[in-house]
Amino acid sequence: MGRQAPPKLTDVQDTVRRLLKADFYYESKHARIRMRQRGVTESQVRYILENGLRDPDRDEFDWDYEAWKYVICGRTPAEDKVIRVVFTISKVPPLPNQYAVVITVILV
Repeated sequence: MGRQAPPKLTDVQDTVRRLLKADFYYESKHARIRMRQRGVTESQVRYILENGLRDPDRDEFDWDYEAWKYVICGRTPAEDKVIRVVFTISKVPPLPNQYAVVITVILV
């Protein structure tokens, strides 16, 4: 019998908004590279995380990191870019708190 992923957070959008408000936000190295390549700023990513729509059909469990990857999509108001943000909610050692960790950013 295969392993079963733990349950997803039920309040992902509320959780990410709370973490952003507390400035518990972190971009992975991969996310920073993709953001630079795609001309996406931190403020645009934060806007999408705060105001975008969840896309739970795209969520997936990452067995290597043992964490859920969640997806929020949205359109930036000024630049009219449609952006998909893939992120997780986890601790970032050595920091003590949970963070909204951006994994990658995709222009749709």
